[in-house]
Amino acid sequence: MAEVPLFILYGSATGNAEQIAKDLAVKYKDSLPSPFSKVVCYEANDFKKRCLPIWEKEPSQNVAKKYGLALITSTTGNGDSPENGSRFIRYLKRKTTPEALPFKHVAFSVLALGDTNYDLFCESGKIADKKLAECGGERVKALAMADEGTGLEDVVEAWVADIVPIIAAACLPARISEEEEKKSEDVPAAAIPQPGSRPNIPALGGLPNIQSILNRRLGQPQVVESTESDKPQVGSRPVVPTVGSRPSIPQVVSRPGIPLAAQKILQASAAGKVGSTVQSAQAGNLMSPSSLFILYGSATGNAEQIAKDLAGNYEKMIADKKNDCYFPSVVCCELDQYKKKCMSTWEDASILKNDIGQKHGVLVVTSTTGNGDAPENASRFVRYVKRKTTINAMPFKNVAYAILALGDTNYDQFCEAGMIIDRKMKELGGSRAQKTTCADEGTGLEEVVDPWVENIISVLSKRCKGVENTGKRVEEEKSDDSLPTTTNTILAKKSDANATITKCTMDEPAVSVIKQLLGINTVPKVAPSLIPSLGSRLSSCQLYNEDETQERKSSRGLSLSELERLTVSSAGSSNINYTINDPFESAIVGARYLTDTTLEGVKLASAALACTTPGDISTRQDKIILAQNKLKESFPLTGKDAEKNGKRVIEIKLRLPDDFTLEYQPGDSIGVAFPNSAMAVGFVLGMILKNHGIVSTQKLSVDSKTPIT
Repeated sequence: MAEVPLFILYGSATGNAEQIAKDLAVKYKDSLPSPFSKVVCYEANDFKKRCLPIWEKEPSQNVAKKYGLALITSTTGNGDSPENGSRFIRYLKRKTTPEALPFKHVAFSVLALGDTNYDLFCESGKIADKKLAECGGERVKALAMADEGTGLEDVVEAWVADIVPIIAAACLPARISEEEEKKSEDVPAAAIPQPGSRPNIPALGGLPNIQSILNRRLGQPQVVESTESDKPQVGSRPVVPTVGSRPSIPQVVSRPGIPLAAQKILQASAAGKVGSTVQSAQAGNLMSPSSLFILYGSATGNAEQIAKDLAGNYEKMIADKKNDCYFPSVVCCELDQYKKKCMSTWEDASILKNDIGQKHGVLVVTSTTGNGDAPENASRFVRYVKRKTTINAMPFKNVAYAILALGDTNYDQFCEAGMIIDRKMKELGGSRAQKTTCADEGTGLEEVVDPWVENIISVLSKRCKGVENTGKRVEEEKSDDSLPTTTNTILAKKSDANATITKCTMDEPAVSVIKQLLGINTVPKVAPSLIPSLGSRLSSCQLYNEDETQERKSSRGLSLSELERLTVSSAGSSNINYTINDPFESAIVGARYLTDTTLEGVKLASAALACTTPGDISTRQDKIILAQNKLKESFPLTGKDAEKNGKRVIEIKLRLPDDFTLEYQPGDSIGVAFPNSAMAVGFVLGMILKNHGIVSTQKLSVDSKTPIT
């Protein structure tokens, strides 16, 4: 019999499309639906050698009507296809390709990956989907487009779940398709469940035993007579154990004819949901119905090692049968595996004793990378909790959690990933067992990590049992909103001995700004003797008139002897002429948005800068401030569009020297120093004028640097 492969092609830049394609191939490697005989997965650029020779020949109509193709592709740059898919897209776009109809024997579907923060969203996938149809292909499912900006999972998982059966159905030969349709037509109407019909539930087996019900209500042991069958009857209630004993949980067996929800209710009933008297008697020996979940997001391996060590130690405690092992087992995995390994348990409230506030237990250990970003193996989880629609499901309403965040205070966004996860889990219904603990890699993790590891499972167990005072919990959770970190607490304790809090009565603007930012009326005052001395430093300041300024500017601030030594050969990257103290004064020669952004704000700002109304006495600084305000009004960083406005990407072209003074080659680095805001400059100039009588147009040089106004 002729082979009919299922072809899976991918075009991938970052690896997402490639991973999805390969996972799909592995999923169906040993369970391919008819008519496919095998599954093959290639880069899209390999189509000419590996695919076209097969696609050009019509498959045997006894075996298959079409060949199957699943294409997964991302989009890069300005709507371009990834490098390993570019030849395939160029082939599709060629004017002569549609004439040959190379895909007339192919049934296809396309999954496109993109980011709505960019103008040409999923452009490569859109082109491929359109051109495949124009070149004779049969589209079996509409183009699926997944947005990396909000999370790929929702679209990708739905597409992966059913795409192969859909393609297979389109590729079946006509004879088999007709037989399948005939079989479905021959099914009696009564056998097909009708919308709104009730399930066929077997009879309950006669009237209930009144004495048995009374015994159960009174907590008496149930007297069971031997019957012909030991199997429990549908609708019967389980035997309730005496007070103090642990309930006997029967094995869960699928019961045909009974809805899944009804089976869960029966299962929960059999698991021992008895009266409040039994619950209070068993509270001391209460066991968790679910595992302890320890999830990690790790870039360098620190968070992963801490999580795995914690899981390993707890597994040893379980093996030793210690009394404080509330959780029966441990699940330790990456945060991005939450959907496969955790979510089904977290959403199940039927196995919890909700009337005493019992919860599933979750510990998160995560680091922070880049500019406050989550590690790669935690990025999907963070996107999920940040998604606006997630709050509708309240996925953590049955969860108590605690977080250990790793960071470095040498970076601005200290422990930002952990802070985001904590805040979002709380907003999505989670119960915080303990304030987020932040460990500083810059000063050493051990001081914070070791105490957290030692106590956290005990703290989480108490919260998950739900037997603590409810009022106390509510009060603690309210106080947790401020989230002071462990690191900050330690630093505060160290400095308390030498610092004193004094009322601030100073009127200096800087102090007022600090007070406003911190929201306090007092500022800490430290004795001068405790402040490390950096030594004295004096700066020389020289005022220039206009002629001297032009002369110095033409020589770029260099002395005559320095200018004489400066030659073409000495002006390369080995002898740098522009530094932070003497930079090249560049200018913007072009700019454009790379993201999907309205231009209204830019137009308003440009109008403010170019305003030449007769009688207008505003200075250039005034116009810059007005233009900045127009941009802020057009792109607010709060409200519904805050996330989109904060992700604008602008391409800027800068003017560089056109002489030999700036030569560079691959590997060199160039720094860009941006000017201060107009408002900050205006404030400083006002202070200089007030205290020193120097006007803003006066040019001066500090420490022999280039004269500036």
